[in-house]
Amino acid sequence: MERPIGIRILDQEYFIKSDVDEEEVQRIVGIVNDKLESIIKTTGGSLEKKAALLAAFYIAGDYYQLTKEIDSIRDERDSLKRIVQDKARRLNEQIESALNI
Repeated sequence: MERPIGIRILDQEYFIKSDVDEEEVQRIVGIVNDKLESIIKTTGGSLEKKAALLAAFYIAGDYYQLTKEIDSIRDERDSLKRIVQDKARRLNEQIESALNI
């Protein structure tokens, strides 16, 4: 059930509605604040809107990279699963063949 959660980004307080645990929301807020503060430090801090857009871009980039890694891990898992299933099938055939002797 969605409920209002108070968050603080760049010393501005906001209220959002979320059904995610408040602790998790605050961890996400921490990631956003870290990105924003890093960008503001490197750009001199004068363009908060630009910093926010860049932070969103970098966070989206991080997210995209993670989804690619997850897809790669899933592909590898599926490949290994097929190998194990094939080996199990062949082993089962060998056992059945040996028992029929």
